[in-house]
Amino acid sequence: MGRNATEITEQAENAGATTEQNATENAAEKVTEKVTVRKLTEKDALDRRLEKDRLDEIIGKNIRLERESRRLSRDELAEMMDLTSSHMGLIERGERGATAVTLSKLARAFGVPIDNLFANPRKSGLSVKEDRDDTSSANRKKVQSLLTCLDDIELEFIIHAIKGLIAMSHNISARE
Repeated sequence: MGRNATEITEQAENAGATTEQNATENAAEKVTEKVTVRKLTEKDALDRRLEKDRLDEIIGKNIRLERESRRLSRDELAEMMDLTSSHMGLIERGERGATAVTLSKLARAFGVPIDNLFANPRKSGLSVKEDRDDTSSANRKKVQSLLTCLDDIELEFIIHAIKGLIAMSHNISARE
């Protein structure tokens, strides 16, 4: 009986050690999991911050290009937007983000859709007008090359479709 009691005691001690070891391993896994989640969260936050900073730079550069193409000083634009000149400078340099209200006012003042302010900045060295003229010229050439291969019936259909699109565009603009 003494032997059985000793074996039972050893088994109980081993079971207790195994339980303690399992508990320690589980706790270590949970800590590792929390650290991993925290690192991922910090990385995601950093990635989001970098994306926002890059977007602020793009928006700022587009605002400056639009302002310069209209030969407005920073002071004049800031006054139109109810901002200080230094605040407008921070926005143009991408050091401060513009509010949605300010972006909406800027787009209206420039006469452009608000998404133009979010687009990749235009080619450096070209004014906005020159950039638009280049794009317009290239688009005209594309259309002309496409139209040369159409017969009269197809051309009539295209003309009718374009007129319809223009009318729809005017209706949408009028509602906005």
